[in-house]
Amino acid sequence: MTIEKSSTTRGASGGRSGNGAEMVEDIFSLSPLQQGMLFHMLSDPGQGLYLEQTVCSFEADLDVAAFQSAWQKVVDRHPALRTGFLWKDLTKPVQVVHRNVSVGITDLDWRDSSDSAQQDQLIDLLEEDRATGFDLSVPPLLRLTLLRRSQTSYWLLWSVTHLVVDAWCSSVVLDEVVRCYEAQRTGKDLPLPPAPSYGQYVRWIKSQDDDASQPYWREQLRGFHEPSHLQDRAASDSWPGTACGYFRVGLSLEAVDTSALRELARAHQLTLNTVVQGAWALLLSFASGSDDVVFGKAVSGRSIPLEGIEGMVGPLINTLPQRVLLDRERTLLEWLGDLQRRQTEMQEHEHTPLARVQSWSEVANGGRLFESIFVFLNVADPSQQETGSLRLEDLRYLGRPHYPLSVHVTPGKCLSLEMVYDSRSYRPEAVSRWLKMFSSLLEEIPSRPYLLLEGALDLLQRADRSIRQEHRRRRRESNIDRLRDTKPIKVQVQDPQ
Repeated sequence: MTIEKSSTTRGASGGRSGNGAEMVEDIFSLSPLQQGMLFHMLSDPGQGLYLEQTVCSFEADLDVAAFQSAWQKVVDRHPALRTGFLWKDLTKPVQVVHRNVSVGITDLDWRDSSDSAQQDQLIDLLEEDRATGFDLSVPPLLRLTLLRRSQTSYWLLWSVTHLVVDAWCSSVVLDEVVRCYEAQRTGKDLPLPPAPSYGQYVRWIKSQDDDASQPYWREQLRGFHEPSHLQDRAASDSWPGTACGYFRVGLSLEAVDTSALRELARAHQLTLNTVVQGAWALLLSFASGSDDVVFGKAVSGRSIPLEGIEGMVGPLINTLPQRVLLDRERTLLEWLGDLQRRQTEMQEHEHTPLARVQSWSEVANGGRLFESIFVFLNVADPSQQETGSLRLEDLRYLGRPHYPLSVHVTPGKCLSLEMVYDSRSYRPEAVSRWLKMFSSLLEEIPSRPYLLLEGALDLLQRADRSIRQEHRRRRRESNIDRLRDTKPIKVQVQDPQ
């Protein structure tokens, strides 16, 4: 399907205005996270690794010039959004912050297309956009596409490399864009605090003594020797690497079930994150057949002592191993309380690079500690902010993880659960079943907080059995329907004489 541009504002590809040292604001090394991402991107080019796509919708009588100006102001504020990366002919890669970078918006007019056609066009556009990628040396490493669905209905596609943002600061960017747009549209001043530079974080993390965290991580991982393997693996068992292998499946809890989970957490001084993470640990234990499991946990990295860290734009997120031991004779509440205490202890060490942690583990050759990661997207929802005429709705974050299975949980009125998986590692029906079991367990926990872990695993076993039976029933009915629709074939037999 061909998508034609109806107009382009200030050059959709962006770029630099000017050359030379006078255009450079800062140069500094990469953070450990950025180093790892750049290595994977250069090792496996053209696969869209670490390219994050955010899609949202809104209804507005949009002033496109003011909208573009709002994005430009936010890019001007945050050094990370004006950053490019250099590595050729250098002993170590560096990131270069440019003083002046122009950001443009590609404006596509889809008003003549039906709703279903627009959905198809969006899917095509997402694939085309991911394949386009970025020249990492030329900022801005973001791309904006405005999709006009009707006179006042829009989709916005914001594509950006994970080298310069993460999910947490994406909400900071979107919130500032909406506020700047409203100020621009109404002619009011918008006083914003100074934006801290990502370079402050890189310099801080480089000054830390990683070895000081070595005793903590060695103790946490003592006796753990291989990743927790989920059963029901696909026949072709290989690690992620190619673009075509990733799929996602998701569902949302009912509002009443989400409210019950929140109330349970509040009543027992737990976070919603802890409760949901505990449910995932139980499912991982059930699916792997082990009472000692490790999964990757994404941490925001925003608990470090830097002024303005909550409003800093840049990839501070880190993925670290969360080890969970199941004592089947403990109650859910007792066990969840212990899980939360361990998470609090980890905060002091959450800046430790994953590569260092892996090297301190007892997994052979410093290999991978986990095959699945858990991401709790506890970020500000722009749709809930008081922003005047522009309210972003239905935000969807589309990325491509580097692990066979990623579990994404987004809080809201209805808790959203999503699993992103590599089909070469896991069968679609298995992932779909795990997602339903995950949801089922979360619905049960609020009414059974004193249930023993043994009983919680029994709940999962019953849910597993029920889902499998339902799958077999639907398959039988489908086969019967196909037989019923089969028309007899008239065969004419001729006498050989």
